[in-house]
Amino acid sequence: MNKKERIILLVVILIAIIICVVIAIKNKDKKENDTDTKDNNIYNIKVEQKYSKSKNKFTIIFSNVKSNLYIKEYGQNSEKLKGNSEEKVIIENLEPGSKHLYIVNDLVGRTTTERKITIELPYYNEFYSRTECEPYRKKLKICSSQFINYKVTEEMFENSIKNYNTNYDN
Repeated sequence: MNKKERIILLVVILIAIIICVVIAIKNKDKKENDTDTKDNNIYNIKVEQKYSKSKNKFTIIFSNVKSNLYIKEYGQNSEKLKGNSEEKVIIENLEPGSKHLYIVNDLVGRTTTERKITIELPYYNEFYSRTECEPYRKKLKICSSQFINYKVTEEMFENSIKNYNTNYDN
């Protein structure tokens, strides 16, 4: 092998090594990004609603809120809430019948990475547990649902039973 052939061979080997290093770096970055999106994915967040009958208020609990994510109520001057040590964000004292839109995002705050969560809180149906409802549990929603998407009044309750008896009970 002459000097010229050795130089060409060396250049080819160097190019092959450089290509392998570039591919290895790209694969490493891709693997790290995949891990980040799995561990910190905004779609891994779970939402739970709890109702306090004594307060007539709801609490919303967001879980799996990693340290690099935040939750903020849309259209409100509320702060960006980060998960606590248990990776939860807890929002208390919410009114029944209210609607809330929450934005979940990473700390960079790019709109391309945000997730919107809409929560419509129902009303507690105080007529649900009444004895007058017993014969209608499987027949009327007003008697079968503890929570309902409209506020039930005494008049609505009485009229529902009266209308059912008039129209369906012979």
